[in-house]
Amino acid sequence: MSLPWYDKHAPKSTSEIIGQGIQKVLKCVNEKKPCLIVGPPGTGKTASAYAIAKECGMQLIELSVDEKRNAEYINSVLRNTILTRGFFGEKLVLIDDVDLLDRGGMPELIKCVKMSKVAIIFTAKDKWDQKLRSLKNYCEIIEYRKLRAAWIAKILRKICSKENVKVSDGLLYKIAANAKGDARAAINDLELLGKDGEITDYEFEALTYREKPISIFEGLSRLYNAKDFNEALKALDDVEMDINEKLLWISENASLVKDLKELSEIYNYLSRADVFIGRVLRWQHYRYWAYANALMTGGVKTKTPCYKFNSPKKILKLWKTKSDRASRNRVLEALRTKIHASKRKLMNEYLPYLKIMCKNNDFKNMLINELDLNPKDIDFL
Repeated sequence: MSLPWYDKHAPKSTSEIIGQGIQKVLKCVNEKKPCLIVGPPGTGKTASAYAIAKECGMQLIELSVDEKRNAEYINSVLRNTILTRGFFGEKLVLIDDVDLLDRGGMPELIKCVKMSKVAIIFTAKDKWDQKLRSLKNYCEIIEYRKLRAAWIAKILRKICSKENVKVSDGLLYKIAANAKGDARAAINDLELLGKDGEITDYEFEALTYREKPISIFEGLSRLYNAKDFNEALKALDDVEMDINEKLLWISENASLVKDLKELSEIYNYLSRADVFIGRVLRWQHYRYWAYANALMTGGVKTKTPCYKFNSPKKILKLWKTKSDRASRNRVLEALRTKIHASKRKLMNEYLPYLKIMCKNNDFKNMLINELDLNPKDIDFL
């Protein structure tokens, strides 16, 4: 079985990593300073670790926390790997998706990092993930950004040359641009289209047709008019909206169903979906997203078609207010640990001035970095 093109044509040296801070990562590895590479999928985070290992002749050990996320796994597997030197030269440990660790696993991981005798590279998607706050204190943060279409097109052209794929420069650029900064997605699309040795405009149009996002109104129309459970389950997949907001829209428009028995069943499913969303937020058990989605979509599938939908303005306003309060509390808590003042004093004496000062973008950015906050947390100011 042949390798996927993304693996087959993976970078063999740091010079092949385009548009990212690979030299900063290399410096950390040479100095055995842990580094955390953050950025969207397909930007070269994992590929950078492999390229450095090949170029420097290091023994790469890749560990994943996508299934085992707890302290027990850290102690039984990661600790031994991080705290022992390699038998076959210098060791480079790659820990992908470290943001998936649960709350119990992160403190144990940090203990290992403090005692580590080898170079470590962590990867994560979101720089502002709250679970990474403590880990960032012990790592060099290196941010990878979405790749420009021109850079991705350059990568694709090299692969086409090696795989003998005929494609115009214009069409190749379209494939690169369609990936929206994700080189892995672009290479996968190239492999899908170019297996027969040539790519046509017709094939590309067929590929892009499936990837267009839809509005919440179209998503609700698909949901409330779904023919079966599986169709309802996928109805909102292409709606670019937070799951909590989707739930508000579904709840608001459930009242369009006139059959009282059916309406009772719908609200029962929605309330259970809300319970699972709450468990995700409290316990960080992300597998519950799937349960919540199944309940709020498949459970809401109706027998009566619906075509006109209402915007849940009042509910959304209440949800936004609650979200703002949560952001305010995170800012106050971060300030409290810095200046050792009570939340009440911060609220009454500091917050009014902070709102004025945050109108200056330079001060706002400084505050975000100093308090290690998500930029969204400052929006309420």
